[in-house]
Amino acid sequence: MAPEARHRTTPSIRRPDSVVALRRALDAAGYTFAAVREALGADETLMVLPHQVPLANRRLGDGPLGTLIRLFVVDGTVTTEQAARALAPLSLQEAIGMGVVTLGRSRVHGAVRILPTNGASFVFASDLDATDPSDLPADFVMGVTESSRLLACLTVRRPVERALDLGTGCGYQAVFAAQHARQVVATDVNPRAVAFARFNAMLNGADNIEVRSGDGFGAVQEGEAFDLIVCNPPFVISPDRAFTYRDSGLHADDVSHNLVRQVPRFLRPSGLAHLLVSWIHPHSSDADDEWSGPLRGWVAEAAEPCDAWFFRKGSYDPLAYAIMWNQRLALANQMPRYVAAVDRWTRYFEHLGVGALAWGAVWLRRRDVERPRVRCDELPEASLSADAANELVRLLETDDLLEGLSDAELLACGVSVRGDQRLEQVMRWSGGAFRTVDASLIRDTGLASRAEVDPPLAAVLAGVDGSRTVGQVLEHAARALGGDPAAVSAQALPAIRQLVSHGFLELGGVG
Repeated sequence: MAPEARHRTTPSIRRPDSVVALRRALDAAGYTFAAVREALGADETLMVLPHQVPLANRRLGDGPLGTLIRLFVVDGTVTTEQAARALAPLSLQEAIGMGVVTLGRSRVHGAVRILPTNGASFVFASDLDATDPSDLPADFVMGVTESSRLLACLTVRRPVERALDLGTGCGYQAVFAAQHARQVVATDVNPRAVAFARFNAMLNGADNIEVRSGDGFGAVQEGEAFDLIVCNPPFVISPDRAFTYRDSGLHADDVSHNLVRQVPRFLRPSGLAHLLVSWIHPHSSDADDEWSGPLRGWVAEAAEPCDAWFFRKGSYDPLAYAIMWNQRLALANQMPRYVAAVDRWTRYFEHLGVGALAWGAVWLRRRDVERPRVRCDELPEASLSADAANELVRLLETDDLLEGLSDAELLACGVSVRGDQRLEQVMRWSGGAFRTVDASLIRDTGLASRAEVDPPLAAVLAGVDGSRTVGQVLEHAARALGGDPAAVSAQALPAIRQLVSHGFLELGGVG
């Protein structure tokens, strides 16, 4: 017998009591990230590939948790009796009317994906993947992705009055923001995303979220301003208009360019914006001034002055970028379509004269100063910890402190080494002994920053014992190096500022 077809639905909040009952059912079954992951034996994404479904079904058992996982994670089917037991106190008829399940000829199907989040008690509904991954509809509503989690980790969680989630998708960023903002406005151009965001706000008890339909800032009213703006836009640089969540339809990297230019106008003084962006830069270089150049130009065009902090996640040559964003076609064994897409994308990049394509994040802080600060950092390959933003705020405050310190004031400050780092050395045999040829300080937290340590800097660090001022440390280093104290100080102070800025050193009071 052929499998029953799945029907695409949009979840409804017409019956708020039914949404509340669904959440009660999920909670009663212990539908948490840890429980679902353990039941499936899955990774951090909770993804179950088609060939893994039979094994997953054998692992799940027949209890309410296993039934809910089959419905909302594994794309499986269950009997009406199993569904009724697992969904109680929500009735099966109410679940069908709400659009979270459908009834086939003899079995109940999940109609949406519902996944719990790691490290929080939230659950988020999104569209089911298409049976054929190469055939997603244009208005497909994506669930929680790597970029979603990255933006959430980078977002400062301080109490604010008003927050804006621009291009909310399934509402992930808005629900997190609702925990520390009195009011959240969430917008999206995709009507189905608007419906999912409203559903997820209610499913997570976030009654301070207002979801609006509109493109970009078109859904923001004249004169509105926010203390926090977050945005995970369709930032992929693409010649296509296949998917609302991925393709902006704008030329080159204009969607990111426009976003960085426009956002400051909607920030209150001292307000923060956290944006995911993609941009074109001339060469695949790791030098800050190479990859950050376009971003610096965008910030300079902003109508309001803002400090900017750029975070690069990665840069790709045009072919690698085209392959990355079209590999779903290859995975679906749609090789002719895959080859055609990669060819179309690379020809588009060639027409644009692209050297490299990067993606990452931008922090903006509205500040009325004559010369706003700009900072560039690389994001680590590994995932950021959930409290990464707290560390970034500490570094931002440290930069504020350094900005106000003259060299004379810095020399008078106490200084110590932070404990959350390590020194890595590479030694090679030379001249009858092992000699250090490379040494680096590496932070174990936050951005996992790395600082190269040459012999002069090593002499400076050797004098940091927690009891000396910066000036005393440099005098100690001058004696060890046999150099002129004034010359050592002039050369070392910029390095001291950088080490403090990146969290390797910590300033104390005036000595």
